[in-house]
Amino acid sequence: MKQQIFIGELINRKLSEHGMSKSEFARRIGCSRGTVYNIFNSKSLDIELLIHISEILGYDFTEHYRNQNPES
Repeated sequence: MKQQIFIGELINRKLSEHGMSKSEFARRIGCSRGTVYNIFNSKSLDIELLIHISEILGYDFTEHYRNQNPES
């Protein structure tokens, strides 16, 4: 059975591990704190935003999509 990726939850977890505040994260990605919480609740994100977040947190979130085999 294929594991479902909830990218927003993963971003929230990595943000906590990174020790960055939600306010600082919002500032760096150029949005409000409210939008950050919307990101945390998202199952998918625009690829450009995901790449930007990956650069900010030093973690390649796109890897989770590349590793999925749609025929599994």
